[in-house]
Order: sequence, then structure tokens, then C-alpha cells
Amino acid sequence: MFLKRRFYGWISASICFIIVFCATGVAALTFNIFTIPVTEYYGISRTAYSITSSISSALGAIGYFCYGPAVKKIGVKRSILLGLLLMGLAYLLFASGIGVWTLYAKAIISGIASVFVSTSVLTQIINNWFNEKRGLVIGVVCAASGIGGSLFSPILGFVLEKFGWQVACGIDALLILLCVPLVWLFLYIEPKEKGMEPLGGYSKAQVHGEKTGLTMPQTLRDWRFWLIALSLFTIHFANNPSYNNVTPHLIDSGMDPLYVTGIVMVVLLICNASAKPVMGMVSDKLGVLPVVLITCGLSTVSSIMMAFADRFEGWYSIFTVIVLGAGTPITTVVIPLIINRVFGTREYNTIMGFILAAGYVGTTVGTPVSNYIYDITGSYNLSYILCAAFAGATLVMLSVVLNSRKTRDNRY
Repeated sequence: MFLKRRFYGWISASICFIIVFCATGVAALTFNIFTIPVTEYYGISRTAYSITSSISSALGAIGYFCYGPAVKKIGVKRSILLGLLLMGLAYLLFASGIGVWTLYAKAIISGIASVFVSTSVLTQIINNWFNEKRGLVIGVVCAASGIGGSLFSPILGFVLEKFGWQVACGIDALLILLCVPLVWLFLYIEPKEKGMEPLGGYSKAQVHGEKTGLTMPQTLRDWRFWLIALSLFTIHFANNPSYNNVTPHLIDSGMDPLYVTGIVMVVLLICNASAKPVMGMVSDKLGVLPVVLITCGLSTVSSIMMAFADRFEGWYSIFTVIVLGAGTPITTVVIPLIINRVFGTREYNTIMGFILAAGYVGTTVGTPVSNYIYDITGSYNLSYILCAAFAGATLVMLSVVLNSRKTRDNRY
């Protein structure tokens, strides 16, 4: 009887947490530890290696435009299962090491798969289950990426040193594929599938099956949509290379690889994880604008600090990644909350798809630009200065959107 009355939303939220933990935290966020061994193994430049991120991002951007129709055909749950299967197979192919083409095949397949297991898809499940504590739960689910990365960065770094990068990559694939039976058996997308209500009960609009907010045609005529899309482009242009270049940048600076992967990256990923639920709680209490100011500000400062990391001792790198990790919620927790706040829920999935596509374009452009700067200068320092400028621009643009009269008068 007790089990029947238990709020099942916590189980669905836990499954979402595990997906982010494995697919984003263990796999994607630790992928930078393969930069040096893979480029040496295949004898390719870092620019050539970074093109894989651009390929994944480009396909992700295209995929978000197709996400809505795909989900209408096969449903949210099956789309998540498809994404996990494709991503697991992509990492297995890459781990085979049978040719440099597997690196690019992995990029293509995982780019498509990432659309179906992204935090934006999973946060919509949280929106369905939680009308109360929504920011906190979204923050905890998004924090799974940092937790997964912090736990497995030293493990994969050790495996890489002792057994090679192929074994380490194979572990990524296994963990992703283990999510498949969990999703199939235990994930429920909406409370009505279990005969329940969301935490906090249904709103009046939800009781009548209504959704409030702007339609897509109205959204496309709204200047805030285009400024948010540009903001997501700039912050992804800034934060993706800032984050992914930490390991090669610090190793190039003369730091011991095991120290970087086993200590510095763990600190970064712990800060990444802990900042997200904290920012979710701040949003629940104070609104989304203070979270934008904090996270964008920290992203700007950390990029400037990282540009000078090669001039200081190890303690400086630890402090820098603490600041960098604390700024990461801007690309995860903040965006779903902004979309809900500004445009409502009527066309949430479609609007989110367009906005996230802009972010993927930012990643597509930012990563190769960063690595091209490295190839011509022999350092990531100039890249980090550029990233700081883009993060600062994001702070200004999102502040304009959230402080506008039009946003303040919304009641969605």
C-alpha cells in the first residue's frame, strides 16, 4: 500500500539523473582526456580532432529541428531509448580503434543520439512531474553530469594510463548501454501514466488541459526569442571550449597528467555538480535573473583566469576550475527556466528545440576556432580571452531580456 502511494516522480527524476550521469557526465564531460592519446595514436592535429565536436554539434543543431516530429511518431520514451542505444554503439565503434574514420563516425552517430538524451528533453519530464521544487530538481538532474564526470575522470584517467584509451572508452559505452533497461522498465514521462498528479498539484490551466504562453509564430516575431538564441550561441561558443580545453591546456602548461585528471578535473566536476542544484534553489527563491548574473559572471572571470594558468602553480589552477565549474549552470539549469519564464509552456518543446539548435551552432563554431587558435599560437590563452568576451556578452543580452517590461509583465 505504501509503495502505491509513493510519489513516482522521484523515480522518474532518478532515471533522468542516471541518464545524465552516464551519457553526459561519464562519456561527454570526460572526453577531453582522450585528446592527447587519440591525436598521438592516429597522428592527427588537435584541430582535426576538434572537428569531431563540431560534427556532433552540427548534427545536434539539425536534430533539434527534427526532434518534435520524431517524438510525435515514436514517443518520448522510445526516443530516449533510441538515443541511448545509438550513443552506446557510437562509443563502442570509437573504442575499436580500427581507423581514424571511427572517430568521425562516432561524432556523427553520437551527435544525432544526443538530441534524444539531452538535458532539455529530460527537464521536460521534470516539468511534467514537478510544479513545486522544479528549479531544485532540474538542478539536481543537471548536476548528474558533474557528479559522473568527477567520479569517473580519475578512474578513466587511471584506466587510460594503465590499459590504454580504447579500454577507457569502452567503459563509457558500457555505462551508456546499461541505462537502456532502466529506462524501458522504470521511466514514466507524465504523472497520468501512473494515475498521479505532479508535485504541488495541477494548476488551473493543467486541470483543463490548457497550456499558457506564446505560439511559435508569435515567438518568432518576438525580439526576445532572437536575443535568447544569440545568447545561447555566445555562451556555448565560450563555455564549451573553456571547459573541454582544461585538461590539454594544463598538461601543456607542464602539469602532471595524473594530477590534472585525478585532482584538478575532479574539483572542476564537483563544482559543476554542486553549482546546479544551488542555482536551482536560488531560482526557486529569487527568480532566474540572479542566476544569470552569477553564472555568466563566473564564466567570464574563469576564462580570464584560465588564460593565465600557465604562469602560476597548481593552487591557481584549482581555484580557477572552482570558478569555472560554478558558472556551468548557465547552459543547463538556466535555459529551461528562462524559456518557461519568457514564453510559457504552450510551445515549450518547439521553442526549446530552436534555442538549443543555436547553442549547438555555438559549439560547432567555438570548438574548432579554439583549437585553430591553439594550432597557430601553440597555446589556448588567446582562446580563453575570446571565450571571456563571449560570456560577458551573454550576461548583457540575457539581462536585457529578463529586465524588459515585456518579460516582467508575463504571467505564464
